[in-house]
Amino acid sequence: MVQKDTIYAATHAGLDILRYYYPLLTEEMAATKKKFRLREERDASASMRLHGGCYRITDFGNDAREYTHIDVVMREEGLTYVQAVLTICSRYGISEEQENFVKPTKTERPAAE
Repeated sequence: MVQKDTIYAATHAGLDILRYYYPLLTEEMAATKKKFRLREERDASASMRLHGGCYRITDFGNDAREYTHIDVVMREEGLTYVQAVLTICSRYGISEEQENFVKPTKTERPAAE
């Protein structure tokens, strides 16, 4: 089973995955809470932070929900959770028992804050 720590290690805590979709993101943006744009809009309304071992994005201009790197892949590509994880594994060369990956139960997934 692919462990979240394996994905974090291969993708700089998910930052590489977020940069794939939003190339202007930097570690400093998470540290300084600098707002940025995810789409065409007048004011920057998204922010990023490092929490629970991975980078997360909150989109205040849409639904104000916090998204992990896996959530972003699901949202941007219209994939299920398992499909998103397999896409990440393929894209970043993670091959640890991909075919046996199972979606964790809600109690195992980190809660968005």
